[in-house]
Amino acid sequence: MFGIDEINTMKMTCIVFILLVALSAMAQTPFGSMVNHDGTVTITNYTGTGGALIIPDSINGAPVTGIGNNAFHGKPNDPAYSGITEVVIGANVTWIGNRAFENCAGIKLISFSGAHLTRIGTAAFRHCEKIKSITIPNGVTEIGEEAFDDCFGLEHVDIPNTVATIGNYAFYCAALTNAVLPEGVKTISKNAFEGCSKLRSISIPASVTSFGPGLFNGCGILSDVFFAGNAPTTDIFKGAPKLIVHYRAGTSGWGPTFQNMTTQVSSP
Repeated sequence: MFGIDEINTMKMTCIVFILLVALSAMAQTPFGSMVNHDGTVTITNYTGTGGALIIPDSINGAPVTGIGNNAFHGKPNDPAYSGITEVVIGANVTWIGNRAFENCAGIKLISFSGAHLTRIGTAAFRHCEKIKSITIPNGVTEIGEEAFDDCFGLEHVDIPNTVATIGNYAFYCAALTNAVLPEGVKTISKNAFEGCSKLRSISIPASVTSFGPGLFNGCGILSDVFFAGNAPTTDIFKGAPKLIVHYRAGTSGWGPTFQNMTTQVSSP
């Protein structure tokens, strides 16, 4: 049998051990977090020094569902943030907040573990200059304004047919060469592809019914835009170079020219 003093000593030893384990785990976690009212967790801030970053599926058994506004947002050239090279988004994340990864200029790869993500917030990846390709997961409905603004290395984006809205300046000054928007996109907001100086062609589905102005302003080598639906009523070519507008027979609003651009009927 143990005496009272021995039992108390053992209890104290266990408590110290648990605290040490908890502190060790906190030290190894390169971000802060908060528990939401529904018991889920949101990542709130970054405490690491760079390298590969994994947003976990859960913390202490609670699912990580959000990456908060400004969570990894750093000042330009801040070594802690620009030193992040890779991001893996956990399977339970449903939203990426505004400016969540802005100025993380060292990120080369972004991948997604699950299909619960629905929204990419305003300027979420702005100034992530080394990303070359990204596959946006199925289930995302909104790409926020400036989401990939000034991603000067971004050459390829896979957009799922669940995306309904592409925000203002979403791909401003990206390095896209060709773009095919999936059936399902309904709104392309103003200047969404402005400054994409390497963009040569883009295909726009019939599902798009709302066009913002200046979509292709500054796309200096853009030569072909393919429309599957009716002609836009907004001046989307203001500031764009001379190009050929391809449209399908049987759609309306087209003529020998469209907004001072040459038109051509394309095959279905």
